[in-house]
Amino acid sequence: MRLRIARGKEEIIRDANGLGFVALNAADAWLTRLALRFGASEANPVVACLGGNLEAKVLTSIAIVLLLWAFGRDRIVTLLNIGMGLVVLWNAVMVILAGRQPRP
Repeated sequence: MRLRIARGKEEIIRDANGLGFVALNAADAWLTRLALRFGASEANPVVACLGGNLEAKVLTSIAIVLLLWAFGRDRIVTLLNIGMGLVVLWNAVMVILAGRQPRP
């Protein structure tokens, strides 16, 4: 069995997109956990039961990426990254603003 080291540009981009999606979901779970501590609630009813569970969110995002790759839908991951990037940015702003609020 021979190890294949040389990789094409498209494979590298695909892998980076997949890794980016998992990282963005991990950041979202972490920020959600922080926001819940400040009294926020999860807006997405599908993941509300997770409550910022980092492990569950990461495993779910890995499964999504692998399924998309298996069905040859690599480019959808790029669109998902844009959406998750906006969600993470929104969550970060909300956590920062919540941290500035005076505590009772």
